[in-house]
Amino acid sequence: MTSPASHPSHVDLLILGGGWTYGFLQPLLIKSHPDISFAATTRDGRDGSIKWAWDQEGGDRDQYKTLPKAKTVCVTFPIKGAGGSTAIVEGYERQHGPVRWIQLGSSGIWDGGPTLRVKEKNPYFEWTDRHSPFATDNPRAIAEEELLDLRSDSFVLNLSGLWGGSRDPINWVSRVAPTKEAVAGKASIHLIHGLDVARAIVAVHLSPSNKSSVTSPPAYEAAAHMADGKKQRGERYLLTDLRVYDWWDLILAWGMPPIAASSSSPAPTHYSPGLNGAPLLGAQPGWVLELMNEQKVRAVPRSPEQLGRALDSSAFWTDFGIVPVKGRIERGRLAMSVPESPSSITPTSATAADSNPPQDVDGNIYTIQPPLKNLSFTSHTTGNIHFLSPNEVAKDVFELVRCTLLPDNELDALFNAHSSESSITTGDGIKIDQVTFQRFKVNEDRTFSLAFEHGVLAGVFDGHVGHQLSHHTSLVFPSLLAAAISTAYATQPPSADLISTISTAISAAFIEYDGSVGSAATKYFEAKPIEEWTEEEVKQVLEEPEHNDVVRRAMAGTTALVAFVSRDKKDVWVAGVGDCQGFLGREEVDEGVAKPLNVEHNGKTPSEVERIRKEHPGEEDTVVVGDRVLSSIAITRAFGDFPFKFPAAWSHRVFQHATPPFVRFSKLASSLEHSHTPPYISALPSISHRSLRPGDIIVLSSDGLGDSSLVGAMAPEVKAKAVTALAKGEVVGDVLGEYAKNVRLDLVEKTEGDNAARRVLENVLWGTDRERMAFELTAELPDGGALQDDISVVVVTV
Repeated sequence: MTSPASHPSHVDLLILGGGWTYGFLQPLLIKSHPDISFAATTRDGRDGSIKWAWDQEGGDRDQYKTLPKAKTVCVTFPIKGAGGSTAIVEGYERQHGPVRWIQLGSSGIWDGGPTLRVKEKNPYFEWTDRHSPFATDNPRAIAEEELLDLRSDSFVLNLSGLWGGSRDPINWVSRVAPTKEAVAGKASIHLIHGLDVARAIVAVHLSPSNKSSVTSPPAYEAAAHMADGKKQRGERYLLTDLRVYDWWDLILAWGMPPIAASSSSPAPTHYSPGLNGAPLLGAQPGWVLELMNEQKVRAVPRSPEQLGRALDSSAFWTDFGIVPVKGRIERGRLAMSVPESPSSITPTSATAADSNPPQDVDGNIYTIQPPLKNLSFTSHTTGNIHFLSPNEVAKDVFELVRCTLLPDNELDALFNAHSSESSITTGDGIKIDQVTFQRFKVNEDRTFSLAFEHGVLAGVFDGHVGHQLSHHTSLVFPSLLAAAISTAYATQPPSADLISTISTAISAAFIEYDGSVGSAATKYFEAKPIEEWTEEEVKQVLEEPEHNDVVRRAMAGTTALVAFVSRDKKDVWVAGVGDCQGFLGREEVDEGVAKPLNVEHNGKTPSEVERIRKEHPGEEDTVVVGDRVLSSIAITRAFGDFPFKFPAAWSHRVFQHATPPFVRFSKLASSLEHSHTPPYISALPSISHRSLRPGDIIVLSSDGLGDSSLVGAMAPEVKAKAVTALAKGEVVGDVLGEYAKNVRLDLVEKTEGDNAARRVLENVLWGTDRERMAFELTAELPDGGALQDDISVVVVTV
């Protein structure tokens, strides 16, 4: 039970037992909460976890020394009987001081589930909530009560049926209901998805302590006072997805038409295989229909009163101000037939009139849409959308991406919740529309606009390795750039060329700002050469939150694309580092109708690859590999990214100890073996100048827009026409000509005073197609990843 030296000594959240729940919690923390540092334990130390196993008998009093100090400790494994909670709490806090405790439990302590063996259930219906009586002699309940009595800042989350990932409820049916008699006995089932369990853990961790001076939310009212002279105690919560499911309803939703089987014998096991060989239901749906007729049940789902058991978990979601995101399990089908050779499917339209249209196991007709991001199959009979993406075409494997059709108002609310937009019009009549969007993880993009004495600045920053630098840049760089431009105007000699003068000032501001990010980090380690710093000394410096934030900022990176429009609206300068994209659109249909405004700085741009190889003679074979600098990073110019600008020793000595850490530092370390003559990433911008005319439109976007399904495959000139046409509200088909045949043109139309940036974003993602919108907003990827990159758009109308 040793903790590798690479594990942090301090974290925000420590997960004891990195099992199934951690499979959802880890990606959630990395993608949506990069500011929360964390560590997890496993018995074998797999996947970078801490190798640790709990000795409940307490024989090893030093077992907690190998664990990091945390603010919150979440115990995912069951503790049973008296004494266990006291042992783990006092043992850990003896080494590391007081913390908040979260214990994951089971709803079985109320309802006679697998964790509680009772002879009889309550024959009368009543809702069960977190205050309802439970079996106090249940071993897990005994340990949970001990924890709540022991620490007031403790929480027990009693989880209902866990699903997600490898746990698919459709596979439970043959086990729990193999006969008609077993189906007859199935009533309610309560579920919670692993992602919502992870979100609940994070919500508890982030909530203020009941010992704090912060005004307590409702979740702590019960624990924040002393009632009848009793000491403060922790809080117990039930956790479901706020739904009471009916087993019969789910069986019908998942099942096939009945097949021949004896009502008294187990269901046959020779069902046709579904996705990845999963069995499809056979006789159970037929048994449900028989039982409905026998018991005079006219429709499913049956009411809670008919089911006889219902769990109320609304208190948790209300108290912590969040809602489940993985409900309505019956809307998705985990098992369906797919073609044996998916790669043979061609992206051409097929309709119900075709002689052999593709069908699912229920005989539903599917339409193969044009080749946008994935091949998509839309059911004409059930209203469900099934998108099959060729994730591993070489292996002829299609993975099922599930999404949920929602009412229009819920889709709009979901989009608004995960996007940010603004529109301003300056005193000089320049209109600036902005929008940024990310549905599945923390948005690392930032946009800005700034009006000052000499004109208007607007831009996009696309962060990577965290949002730290893109956020800081959006707050600091615009004013620095405005000051540089103002100085250039004030000090320009009468005979100087204005275009060159402003370009030089912008370029100098880029270099100055990037240098300030790096020097802010190095100032903490100037006492001696970086190679002489020990791990303990570095960690001591980084224990100061401000120091860690500055170092983490330098470790992150961001691309930048900025436009400066002069006050007289006659000139525009566009400067950029990285792979954001800018376009100029013009009212007149001439050679200048739409043009790209910048060069993309990445490993796919030949001029950039040639430049880097010339700057690093003798390293031509390693400096750009697989279109990536040092085989690691795709972009060739950016703010930050100091692991590629500083000597490699900086990453090994300092950056790997900053939090939140690199997700895969070992991969970075492998790349840095070829770092001999840094810097390899530049902050010198490419700058272009254009003369403007009234009515011109400038579109700036992060690469997420350019890589989207509508415009991602277009050549730069065609993409410029498409994006600027969308910004101006023109008919894209007229602009794109023949290419328009390959894209859907059901677009959101321009309205008076609307946000042009939002209109562009909506049209490249879904237009007026609500099914496509549902896909983009609710898709559940098999690996839990994000469906799309962050997308940000800024539209400047002159």
